[in-house]
Amino acid sequence: MKNVFGFNLRTGVYDGEKFIVRRAEGDVAAKQEKLAQERLAFMRFSSLPKWVNVCGMIMLFLGLIFLCGVLEGLSEVSFKQAWENANWCFIVSGVCLVGAAAIFTAAAVKARRAYAAPAYRSLSELTQKVAKESYAALGVPESAAEVDVIAYAYNAKEGKPYKERGWNTEYENTAVKAYRENETLCLAYLDCVLAFPLSRISSIQCIGKRIAVTGWNKQERVRKGRYGSCKIGKDSAGRFIIKPYYRMTVRDEQGEEYAILLPCYEAETILSLTGGTVG
Repeated sequence: MKNVFGFNLRTGVYDGEKFIVRRAEGDVAAKQEKLAQERLAFMRFSSLPKWVNVCGMIMLFLGLIFLCGVLEGLSEVSFKQAWENANWCFIVSGVCLVGAAAIFTAAAVKARRAYAAPAYRSLSELTQKVAKESYAALGVPESAAEVDVIAYAYNAKEGKPYKERGWNTEYENTAVKAYRENETLCLAYLDCVLAFPLSRISSIQCIGKRIAVTGWNKQERVRKGRYGSCKIGKDSAGRFIIKPYYRMTVRDEQGEEYAILLPCYEAETILSLTGGTVG
């Protein structure tokens, strides 16, 4: 089984490519490419270099390891004795934790300033304009619901087995437009529309496990309103921890199965569009 919204960075295609029925073309495609370049430039402007963030994570990890060692030692001897025996552990732990905190704070400050700058407002306005034109060109109705699907990008050779919730799998909440055309569920990105005949949706399952994702696309805050009851948490890397999530299994014309993963708060919308039930 593959994830419909898995994106292979080596080949540049979605795992669910065969479900795409319409694509953006011409002028619309050109505007989307320009928008993508501007968004990439903004992301670079709003964040620290990747290697700095990696250093911060390493320092946090090392600092916690040494801190655990220090605390374990204090359970057996006095602070004075522990300092005399291994004062370097105290120093390394403190330096690493302070360094990690400094990096994370600098990253947060830079991001906050970037999102408060006029450049972000201009980018937001351009994004809304391009989105409206793109959806109209693709035939997406204005009444379509905006839902999150759990997507991911990976860099691997084609044919590598898909592992849901793999330790090195980085999932991302991606907003799509969801609507129904006759007996078909349609999910639309800005650049394409994927169609899934209802007759080929074999199951919708509730997976009672946690899944970590990046990104939050809703206007309401994660712990407010309708999303508060979902009890969505965060891990040390800033990812959202969602439990449960849903797996909708669809089949292609040859009977091969593909998965569409959904956060728990989107299940009701998808069930209403498909007329399905959780099984």
